[in-house]
Amino acid sequence: MKGKKWIAVLLVLTSILAIHAAPADEWDEQLAGMMDPYDSAPITVNWVDLNVSKDTKLPVYSAPFDDAWRGAKGKASVSAKERFTLLGTLQDGAWGLADYKVDDKSRRIGWIRMPEGAARPSDYGDMYFNRMLLKVTKTVTLTDDPQNGSRKIRSVKAGEQVIGMFLYRNKNRVYVETQHEGKTVWGFIPADAVQNISDTLLNIEGDTCTVAEGVTAIGEMYDYVSNETTDEDGFEGYRNVMYIQPREIQLKSLDLYSPDTRNIRYLKLPESLRRIGMEGICFGSLEEIRLGGNIREAAEAFYSLRIHRIILGKDYTGSIPGGEYLRVENWSVEEDNPLYRDIDGVLFSADGKTLLKYPCGRKNEHYDVPAGTEEIAARAFIDNGMEISLKSISLPIGLKKIGEYAFADCGNLLSMTIPLTVKELASNAFAHCVSLERLSLPNGLSARLDDWVKHEDFSDAFHGDNWATYPKPKEKEEWELEFGETFRSYQVRLDNEEGRGTVTVYAASTGSETKDPERVGGPAEYVYEIKDGRGTLGEDRWFDLKNFRNDAGDIFFSIVNASPKEPAKWTDNGKRNINYYMIWNRKAVFSVMENGTYLEDISMDLDEVNLFRGKNGDGQMYGIIVPKDDSTALMDEPGGTKINHLYIETQAKVLEEDGNWMKIETAYGTGWVIRDELKIVEEEP
Repeated sequence: MKGKKWIAVLLVLTSILAIHAAPADEWDEQLAGMMDPYDSAPITVNWVDLNVSKDTKLPVYSAPFDDAWRGAKGKASVSAKERFTLLGTLQDGAWGLADYKVDDKSRRIGWIRMPEGAARPSDYGDMYFNRMLLKVTKTVTLTDDPQNGSRKIRSVKAGEQVIGMFLYRNKNRVYVETQHEGKTVWGFIPADAVQNISDTLLNIEGDTCTVAEGVTAIGEMYDYVSNETTDEDGFEGYRNVMYIQPREIQLKSLDLYSPDTRNIRYLKLPESLRRIGMEGICFGSLEEIRLGGNIREAAEAFYSLRIHRIILGKDYTGSIPGGEYLRVENWSVEEDNPLYRDIDGVLFSADGKTLLKYPCGRKNEHYDVPAGTEEIAARAFIDNGMEISLKSISLPIGLKKIGEYAFADCGNLLSMTIPLTVKELASNAFAHCVSLERLSLPNGLSARLDDWVKHEDFSDAFHGDNWATYPKPKEKEEWELEFGETFRSYQVRLDNEEGRGTVTVYAASTGSETKDPERVGGPAEYVYEIKDGRGTLGEDRWFDLKNFRNDAGDIFFSIVNASPKEPAKWTDNGKRNINYYMIWNRKAVFSVMENGTYLEDISMDLDEVNLFRGKNGDGQMYGIIVPKDDSTALMDEPGGTKINHLYIETQAKVLEEDGNWMKIETAYGTGWVIRDELKIVEEEP
């Protein structure tokens, strides 16, 4: 959609749903925080936009559930041949909120099942709803026509509790969920007839806060999915998905540093709670918190929080709780948990063979991994943005595997000896271990130490050789970036947080004069100079250091050969020879020879060629990333959450296949990518 059209529909939105960016102090205090749920302007659609026939009638439900209450005595529907307004979507676009004319005097707002291929208002995801607990203060009418309230669903009596989602039409009405005729119904009631009673869901007595039964989520309820989108005007963003179940109540993040909660040391969670969203519990200090089996998600639950003990209930099977700047001093697991156990306050798998998470809040400078441990899991010692005190870690004989980023960011770690029994060592296991001076590796293993060094002949990997110990070169140059992050390579690709679009090019290391922007993810280039927080790639092309991404180079293989899929098209039926030269800028480059005479170089798109690597006999499948856009998303699971983005030619080891998804190991983490964006590199015949 072009820019002028977007402006037009935005004006329509502001006239229909005049709730945009109203300052909180202008709202009634009891409703402060109920925000605009729309990520973009609504659109007007008909049967063509919906990808259905002209005579189609779509059932309209009061809520986005197949068993929700329907108006018109259960027969409410909207005709596709008449144009109506689509306000937004829910449940990953499965449901659309429609605003349509019922008669000359009234309209209805309700939910339709979105046909496959239908236009949607936002490329960036679903509408965002609050789910606040409200009490009705006077008897009012519930309606699905918020403009004039002419159509009554039922009376809502004073004292009833409802769930409020957003304010409508200049805060005069609030969209709520309640029950009618035994079914879930969503509708509108006057905003001046409700009181926010979410605070009653927290009971604080002394140093203990108890969250009331009925609360199903704390913090953000919706999921970020990892497919990034760009509209026709070039705007980039993340698509979000919000899954809602009837009667869910959401609490905002619990800030334990506010005046009311500053003395809390114990937090008791209800059985109804099923998710702690991103940064759901933040700031402050807790003695302990227990997570029961009802909680399915807590991977990013905490932020800037110290917890003396996290207790996992015997039926807890969710993800390992975590979050940025989380300092855990002890992990405790109740007996008979099927997935986890604790050993001296360290989190292990139930059989005790895999060390899952070391408590980074401890002050110990040494740790002995217990005998019987066979694997150090991915990110087991990662510091969550804090600084782990460990200077040395002893690993037991019998250890077999060390996973991705296992010791990443252990900035105080000085030395490590890897036992001979270890057969698998992730190349990035020691990423950002800036103090590591000595690393002893068994013969045949290697570890990438991505430090900046000023040695032209330096290989950034240590290779074990009969337990020989290799000291790390001392001379280095640290590039300090935002938030204390550092980059550790001279060779870089241009990058940004989205992995798409362009970055700013400056004419000098200081000043604001800019040149034409350059796209991210291009061919790897070398940084020649670092100055004033910027680096230059030559020819007065300066970039902020945050726009540099380490180019990992060859990780698993070198591409040794390539051949056209249609050789006759290029060889003139055998009269010419085509010799592979290199991969460059998304293409395979060949030299064309005829009768021993060089003619020219030609380039072929990667989908036109077969790529080959040298034989290594390991039986693994390997490939390179070939994104349709600047980059492709690396996800934690098929259709899940983005954990990184990968540029063209990123090397990958294929670990697992699942339909249209492939699980891969890369220098930037292990995760899932869409099959179509990974090109297999075959072993040379």
